[in-house]
Amino acid sequence: MAEFRFYHLERRRLDQALPDILEDALGHKLRAVVQAPSSERVEALNEQLWTFSDESFLPHGAARDGEAEAQPVYLTDGAENPNGAKLRVLLSGVDAAPSPRRTTSASSCCSTGATKKRRPRRAGNGAPSRRRARR
Repeated sequence: MAEFRFYHLERRRLDQALPDILEDALGHKLRAVVQAPSSERVEALNEQLWTFSDESFLPHGAARDGEAEAQPVYLTDGAENPNGAKLRVLLSGVDAAPSPRRTTSASSCCSTGATKKRRPRRAGNGAPSRRRARR
């Protein structure tokens, strides 16, 4: 069964939290796909992941780098999964609608300083909704 985690970043920015999430995934021998909302964001992430630390290296690439299937971490603005990733990171602004081309399973791996929150759904009057959240 797939596992879904939601990170609401309150204390850290994405460029600070994402490398930790990806390093943890790679430490658990998981490949990852990071889906951004635009090609410009993919390019910005590509640059950020090369320069996030002087002490470590995070192997990654995007379509322009070639050999997508060989990349441990693949950056994209599409729904493809060319490296057979078991972890998919959807950034803010990405449509999370199901697609047969998307990763169908995920593994538990990643703990960061990011805050994981579950907020109850609220009815129009501000009271918690009685609907159960989908799993």
